[in-house]
Amino acid sequence: MSVLKRNSVYFGGGVDISNTIDLKRFQPAQEQSSQCEQHIQPEQPEEPKRPDPEQELLEAKRRLDDKLQQVAFREKQLEQQKKELEELKERCVQQGKDIILEAKSRAESIVKTANDNASQIISDAEANRDSVYIKAKADGFEQGTRDGREACLAAGRDILDEAKSYAEKINADKDKLFADYEKEIYDTVMQIAKKVTLDSISSKDSAAVKRLIKKAAKEFRNCERIKITLNENGANEELTGDYEYLKELCGGIPNVEVELLPEAEPGTVIVDNGSEIVDAGIMTQLRMIQELGDGKFREPKSPRKKKNPVPEPAEETGAED
Repeated sequence: MSVLKRNSVYFGGGVDISNTIDLKRFQPAQEQSSQCEQHIQPEQPEEPKRPDPEQELLEAKRRLDDKLQQVAFREKQLEQQKKELEELKERCVQQGKDIILEAKSRAESIVKTANDNASQIISDAEANRDSVYIKAKADGFEQGTRDGREACLAAGRDILDEAKSYAEKINADKDKLFADYEKEIYDTVMQIAKKVTLDSISSKDSAAVKRLIKKAAKEFRNCERIKITLNENGANEELTGDYEYLKELCGGIPNVEVELLPEAEPGTVIVDNGSEIVDAGIMTQLRMIQELGDGKFREPKSPRKKKNPVPEPAEETGAED
């Protein structure tokens, strides 16, 4: 490095050559040889640069933070999935409870209806016991009366036992048993309805027949003449004898003719004006209800392969039509 001396131009002196030119000073031979050796020696390879520990620590910390963030995100996802599974489980449990409650309610309703109908049958049998006993004794069928009364009571007990059996089975496996026994329950209810209805129309009270006549006559309120066909029994004969009441029952139709048929089934009520006939009989309506129920529980036919129709004679086709 150059050094300004006191005798330099800066201090107003002369020029110092050593201050501007690097002149080699004389060196002894030994020093020159050592310098040559130093120049001749090969260059040592540089040591590999060691990694910075602090930088490595920062890099490891950064990777650890990334892993922790990934773990936290995954835990959040798992928590959300767990929450969704819990909600789904609660919904499934609630749906199962609702189904069981509904099946239990339907089963209890069916059992209650069967019990009420059975009680009605027993009550009607008890109410008619005295009249049936007197008639049977007069006709010489006392034994038949006792057998009939016992049969009615036994039938009522059988219905109650059957209903109880249905209830126990339904409680064991509500949905499956309800589907399996729905047709049998329907048939039992229909039998009870027929029994109760026949008992009511076979008694001396003609209230049911009066209601049927009044309802059927509304279809012919503008007619001048109608004909009413009833089954022959004591109640209908008494009703036929009161002609004015019968006209009033038919809505004031001027001419009302009544025909009693001994061979007609109980509860027969047929109204005819000469051009139109209305069958309002109780058994007819029960058959219609039975047909509707049978149609509901009818098993679907299995599909079959269509076959080429075989031509039939013209006479047979006409007969089938």
